[in-house]
Amino acid sequence: MMQCQKLTQQQLDAALTQFDQLHRYVLSDKGRTSVQFQFNLSPAVVGESLFAIYSNRTLTAVYLGPYQSELSVEIDGNLTSDKGYDHLEFRLLQLEKMQGCLWVNEQDEPYWQPGARISIEFLRAQVLDENELPKRFDITIR
Repeated sequence: MMQCQKLTQQQLDAALTQFDQLHRYVLSDKGRTSVQFQFNLSPAVVGESLFAIYSNRTLTAVYLGPYQSELSVEIDGNLTSDKGYDHLEFRLLQLEKMQGCLWVNEQDEPYWQPGARISIEFLRAQVLDENELPKRFDITIR
């Protein structure tokens, strides 16, 4: 996967510190619901890792924990406002492989829709989308 980079022990330690310092999204009580994410990377291939779904809209991690190919993320009315559009980053820190991965698309998508099922297919190489913007993952929202 092109978006991954081998890390030295020092870089891995720094990346772990960065993960620890990510602000986590705090849910309000209004309009709580959830969305389901499905990812195309096998947990067996990924190995022991940390995974973050980072919202550029809120500048917080809406998920921070072990990588799983299926995740349920709790959301609230603050995220579902403005039709749920956000610009997400997916960050993966593979501890055993000493590797860091980052996937970012240049376009906002309506991720935060109550009950949405979102499939994310991480691409092996960056491609250009229909607007000639770099794309590192395909997204399907149902």
